[in-house]
Amino acid sequence: QPPVDQPPPPADQPNGPRSEADEHLNLTLDAWHENDLGRSMNEVKQFVNINTDRGDYLIDAGTLLFDAGQYIGAAYVYARAGQNFRDQNQPLPADIRDRLEASFYFAAAMDEMPLFLPLDALQENDPALAFFTQSRYALLHGNLDIARQKLDELLRIQPDWHLSQLLDADVMFAEGKLLEPRRILQDLTQSPRVPDWVKEQANLLLSEHQQ
Repeated sequence: QPPVDQPPPPADQPNGPRSEADEHLNLTLDAWHENDLGRSMNEVKQFVNINTDRGDYLIDAGTLLFDAGQYIGAAYVYARAGQNFRDQNQPLPADIRDRLEASFYFAAAMDEMPLFLPLDALQENDPALAFFTQSRYALLHGNLDIARQKLDELLRIQPDWHLSQLLDADVMFAEGKLLEPRRILQDLTQSPRVPDWVKEQANLLLSEHQQ
């Protein structure tokens, strides 16, 4: 029978980094539930730094943050997971790419988004997502000119993307147009290739702009 104060056996040591990262992840969620986004994001960066090269861990963590409504943190973590997959010349799984896009969509509605999401770095790796996020943030924060400028950049490089079309309709509504954005949104809701959450957002916009 080993003494009580005997250190853990070597077999347990590989779990150390994950346990430390889990502690920071728990603190991330605690801070978020206490409405302290700054502290939550500091903890996000801590566990991301520990597990930079572990895409599977980052995906799991991003999903926890997304489900908790911490969309800025989820976007940060999913983007880092995407970088990890690119570094290994592997595509990000389609369902995770969908969550990444959704996290940036919802993060753009949060006032603090530009303080915590490195959109300049995103611009190099995923320019369409960067233009989308910048345009939606500007739209929701009262800067229609910037929203249109960034949207035009997005439409130039990726006009057929479902998020390009969703945002295009939203910006057109803000510009006072009605028929064309409604047609775009109706097409999105009927397309079998469009994710369900995008269809939900399209239906919300349609209901907000009923004639």
